Amino acid sequence: MAAASETTLLEPRKPPECVYSYYVYGIPVRSDMRFPLEESARRLEPAVELRRGDRSQFANVSLESDPENWYQLVTFPDRSFYIRWPELFEFLVSPDGRRITYNPLPQASLVAFETYLLGQVLSYALLKLGYEVLHATTVIVDGEALAFLGQSGYGKSSLAAAFLQAGFKILSDDLLVLRETPEGFLIPPGLPRIKLFPEIAERFLPFPINGAAMNPLTEKSVIPVPKMHSWRAPALLRALYKLPYPSPRRSPSKVRIWGLPEKTVFRELLASAFNSRMVETARLRRQFETTARLLTTAPVRRISYPRGLDHLPEARDAILADFRRIGRKPL
Repeated sequence: MAAASETTLLEPRKPPECVYSYYVYGIPVRSDMRFPLEESARRLEPAVELRRGDRSQFANVSLESDPENWYQLVTFPDRSFYIRWPELFEFLVSPDGRRITYNPLPQASLVAFETYLLGQVLSYALLKLGYEVLHATTVIVDGEALAFLGQSGYGKSSLAAAFLQAGFKILSDDLLVLRETPEGFLIPPGLPRIKLFPEIAERFLPFPINGAAMNPLTEKSVIPVPKMHSWRAPALLRALYKLPYPSPRRSPSKVRIWGLPEKTVFRELLASAFNSRMVETARLRRQFETTARLLTTAPVRRISYPRGLDHLPEARDAILADFRRIGRKPL
């Protein structure tokens, strides 16, 4: 994903038979546009199809202003969704989640379009298909997945950048898809990119920075992660670390990691759902059931640490020591 992609939204329309097949978060996806992902060697039977729509498909949607949310959501009687980021792009998600129709608006850049389509919008399809997703960034330590839980702005990607600096690989950034197996929860690889502010990227990333703005309202960039720094196979989820609320006024003086009571863990996991606006009954029931099973397979630990870039390596090293201790003896 070169920086030049910021200026051009879509490639010229390909003939209908020219489609691209990918695995995205372990899910087979077929698209009528090319993404900066490794294409499947064979044409896949897709779980989700991505298609550009005609403007007429979006013309009759009426929206009310919602100052509480930057993006707007409409749920139709047939359980399909309309999702719009004003001035950027709009999407329709089919009732079964198997088709996403998109329409880029004049102010959209390619990198922003890719980021939101293959993140927030795709999460609606994944949830409809029966997967649960967490708001987490995941790195690989000793072949296993270590996840950081937290809402936007909590420092998940910044901490992952400190792990990249130390030679570890990233599995997924921001969105974690849970796939249950008899051995535990297997986490498929996410998109090979990380979202960071420029000063953090320059400080910690061990590879050239070739990013583009995530959206017009932030300085945060979407930065491609080279193959040698990205883990491209599923990994077993070994532990999750809940990051603290980023309050400079109450920044602790040292790093501390501790376990949590089961009720608190349950509440923290529910609060860490990636998509909290999809509240269909089936989803909520599955969310509670998945959370209950996750409690028994991967410990959730809380960490507090001093804020500031200088303290990220210290927090990283403390997590590494705690993570490896979990693997040797029970908590």
